[in-house]
Amino acid sequence: MMDFTFNLTMKNLKKLLPLVVILIAITTSSCKKQMLDRIHGKWKLVDIAHMDDPRADVYWEFDNSSFTISNSNVTGEYVIQTNFNNSYLVISKLNPDPKDNTAGKWNIVNLNKQTMTIINKTGGGQKTREFEKVD
Repeated sequence: MMDFTFNLTMKNLKKLLPLVVILIAITTSSCKKQMLDRIHGKWKLVDIAHMDDPRADVYWEFDNSSFTISNSNVTGEYVIQTNFNNSYLVISKLNPDPKDNTAGKWNIVNLNKQTMTIINKTGGGQKTREFEKVD
């Protein structure tokens, strides 16, 4: 009977390391591309307190690296960052600055073709934003 045990030595691990690094890079870049494709477009902020008042509608729009909040004419930039466990929406360079912590690093909890949920943890608190895709 033959013994097919795998001897995991440092030498064997060093040979596998480049393959593991390449697989991680491919997986991360693929996830980032998928997130960029999904976030592109116009999103309506779900505001439970003002659901019946169309004047209170707030839209966030993502186009390439440009970010706009439609009802307040705020503009800025965004990037998507990904790692093994999380994806982040990083919003920066807002003009004018709405002073409401819109800028910053948002954890993408959910992002599909219809809905998006993001969380920003700042100053000991947490802000959650939920959106519905408009287009």
